[in-house]
Amino acid sequence: MKNVFKTLVVALTALALVSCGGAPSTSNHAESVCSCMNEAGLEDISMSKVMDYRYMRDMENNAEEKLPPCLLKVVKAMAEDLDGLSKNDQTAYTKSFLKDCIDTDCSDQIIGLVPFDMMGLAIGQLEREVNR
Repeated sequence: MKNVFKTLVVALTALALVSCGGAPSTSNHAESVCSCMNEAGLEDISMSKVMDYRYMRDMENNAEEKLPPCLLKVVKAMAEDLDGLSKNDQTAYTKSFLKDCIDTDCSDQIIGLVPFDMMGLAIGQLEREVNR
């Protein structure tokens, strides 16, 4: 058991040291985007609320007011991170940011709203549009 623990500690330390090089970490920016969404009221969405036009209008108004200034701070911080990086590092940074966004609680909430059980209806509608 001690050997497993020691191996795990060494592996995590090596991972931390390796991840310090190259492009800066993006996980804090992804979490900041999620926080911005939560502050704008997007964390409390459900399918029934999406169908409520009054709720959606109020949510959109709140999001239009709060989301842009909050996201601007995040984008400025990311621009500072990207400044001076090579094209390859910028690409890696952007991919890392997108992956980190997927790993936030916000994406779990949004993906949870997808009506996967209605996929057949969506495919049928898409086929009708393509064949039209």
